[in-house]
Amino acid sequence: MKKFLTCTLALALCLAVVPAVSAASDDNLTVGDLAPTGLSLAIAGQQVNLGETKDVQVTFKPAVGVTMREVVWTVENPAIAEVTESPTTDSTDVYLVRGLKRGSTTITAVSTANPDAKDSLEITVIGGENPELPDEKSDGSGCSAGLSAGALLLVAVLTAARRRG
Repeated sequence: MKKFLTCTLALALCLAVVPAVSAASDDNLTVGDLAPTGLSLAIAGQQVNLGETKDVQVTFKPAVGVTMREVVWTVENPAIAEVTESPTTDSTDVYLVRGLKRGSTTITAVSTANPDAKDSLEITVIGGENPELPDEKSDGSGCSAGLSAGALLLVAVLTAARRRG
């Protein structure tokens, strides 16, 4: 008889608790929704050419079962790069990073379902013309080696013309 009363009490408790939990739960969640416990970012080479885009892959943890896959992106220096959804794939796990200006910046993805699931990646935008940054062949003054050689040639021509005339 004692076992019967214990089972009946346990059943009554379950019947009282389950509707209360269901009523208090988020209306947007359904049975089976699983938020990521972590995520990681990957981009080939971590470099993007100026004016071009490159895929950024988001990998959710655990690897199987995560249904809540939306992320919010931040870019440390939005003048250097931007992150957008990829129009070339149906996968919500692939995004595009576009190089806007030469330099380095950090991009960060944060899960909307679990703010503790986040990752950052430093990327470098390379190539192209950018007058604000010196060329790799620069002496640090902002003038490229080609311009310096041209200036020397001009001085030599003008000096030779002056001596003749």
